Amino acid sequence: MQMGQRHVRDSIREVDDQSWLIGDTLLLSRTTSSNGAWADGNGRGYQLTEAPAPLPPSRPLSDTSEIKLVYDAGDASAVFRIGEAFCKVRLLTIPEVTREHTTYAWLHQRSWSFSIPKVIHHTEHQGRYYIFLTRVPGMTIDSLWPTLDETTKQRYVERVVDICKELNAAASGTSICGVEGGIISELYLSAADGDCSPQTLHKTSLELGMDCSRLVFYHCDMGPTNVLFDPVDHSAGVIDWEVAGFVPLEWVRTKFQVSVGFDLCGGDTLDYRRRVQFCLGEAGFTDVSSTFMDIRNKKSLAPTSSRIIVPEAPGPVLSVSMANREHFFFYAPTWDYPPGGPIKLGNVITSVKKPHLPLFCAAPEDSELLRTEKRSVQYTKEKLRSGRFSVLTKFLSVLGFGVDIGAEIDNSSDEETFAFDTLETTQFIPTTAYFQTSIDSDNVRRFLQNSRYRKPVYVITGIKVVNGAEANTSKSRAVGGTFAVEVDGTLLSGGAVPIGGGPGIEGKVATSTGTSWAGSSDFVFAFRVSKVFVSKATSQVVSEEEYRKGAMLGDEVDEVRRPQLAVSKVEEPNAEAEDCDTEELMDDGETVFCAIPRREEDDD
Repeated sequence: MQMGQRHVRDSIREVDDQSWLIGDTLLLSRTTSSNGAWADGNGRGYQLTEAPAPLPPSRPLSDTSEIKLVYDAGDASAVFRIGEAFCKVRLLTIPEVTREHTTYAWLHQRSWSFSIPKVIHHTEHQGRYYIFLTRVPGMTIDSLWPTLDETTKQRYVERVVDICKELNAAASGTSICGVEGGIISELYLSAADGDCSPQTLHKTSLELGMDCSRLVFYHCDMGPTNVLFDPVDHSAGVIDWEVAGFVPLEWVRTKFQVSVGFDLCGGDTLDYRRRVQFCLGEAGFTDVSSTFMDIRNKKSLAPTSSRIIVPEAPGPVLSVSMANREHFFFYAPTWDYPPGGPIKLGNVITSVKKPHLPLFCAAPEDSELLRTEKRSVQYTKEKLRSGRFSVLTKFLSVLGFGVDIGAEIDNSSDEETFAFDTLETTQFIPTTAYFQTSIDSDNVRRFLQNSRYRKPVYVITGIKVVNGAEANTSKSRAVGGTFAVEVDGTLLSGGAVPIGGGPGIEGKVATSTGTSWAGSSDFVFAFRVSKVFVSKATSQVVSEEEYRKGAMLGDEVDEVRRPQLAVSKVEEPNAEAEDCDTEELMDDGETVFCAIPRREEDDD
């Protein structure tokens, strides 16, 4: 039987215990490690030569063969492990497709923060493509995931997002195609007949609402079996670059949301891609997943396996007004509230100034929470010309809270720096049903009725908790009519700080000496909200905003996707609309903004 008539999984056959036929075109033989093209991991190696004519007799691989079939995709492709290398065999169903060795050549012309395979050999024979690649050290995310703790999972997810950004920044394209202009076999964007030509992918992308004027380089199969980590040093590697090339930026996050190929093999199969798409949102990536599923359901795209990461739920379609991501988190009105206190995830509140006075609280399930933890987080702020205090001075304005003993403030320039010991962010993604439950509570319904449905409500969907704070002071003095303390130079390099009840609340002139603060409890530092509008007729949610008017910490989550929500507009944040003052800060070198509620006689 000719090779073209055999299954792809049968592309390698044994000649004897020292040699194998590959595709009836190559002969793989045992050799010493010094003479081999690659090692077997046991002190010897392998070499490739052209297959002799006539071909020697051969048989299928035995169960005890050292060559192992590790991947079998029907009769389309297969991967074999051969010592410290892999042989991939793929049917060339799209003759003009960019070959993987071409992509690797492009990749190896550049430097990367992660490892990629090296090409040992490649060839084509009887409509099949063969490529031999070196093994990348590490274990796949899929195999590691069940063993990882929460911190390491999040670390790896954030690393995947960084790799996506690194790829996107490497080069830009003018056509949706491979690195040399060939076809990229992204079937998720192909026509119903499987057409993957650049023209078809461009047409589909426009129909999905993606911006085709900005095309970025992307590995379109960043699933958990193609990303590897060394469990010891946490170094990363990425393999399987068959589907890589230039695509619209929106496709990066969308692919994680719609492709079941990114699912884990066991446990909570959505956990990996759910986290990655969320963190991509934090990094500013947008998506077109809802539109994709609508078009997919109309069967105008190729029939690939798709399951959106956030399944649609019954109820009205919500519209989202996305604001500029420079404004996101609001300061708590005072930093006296511990975790688990009155400022909680799920609080339904009437004002961003009153997060501690909820009308109702529907606490999300632990399984729905996404946590990130940053250590030694630095916040610096150039002193504003208006004379307002930095985030450091506002932080120290709460008696009983200070700075971790390892923190530093440098007043040698017109800048102040404050380092938290730990800053933990916990967030969740509410569903339409969740919002409906929240507004159906008696207190919320009564508030809406009393306001004649003219006022929105806010749902707290994220909180930041600061851990570990202590500081000492040596003396105090008045600064600009506001009471202030000078921090002990043995802990900090100096600086005056106001005493007050929280951000935006001025302190009173007073005198004091020898004040000290040590070992403060954890407390809620800032919170994030969604703004929900409710119709009078049905008492159902009609629109919900990722509410950011006057918020802070712009490097946080950008467009967090919710079921049945679609981005309808992008607004510049407006602190003035919520009676907030806005200040510009530096957060680890990036410009962010801080929203500080004004002190008024009546906040209603």
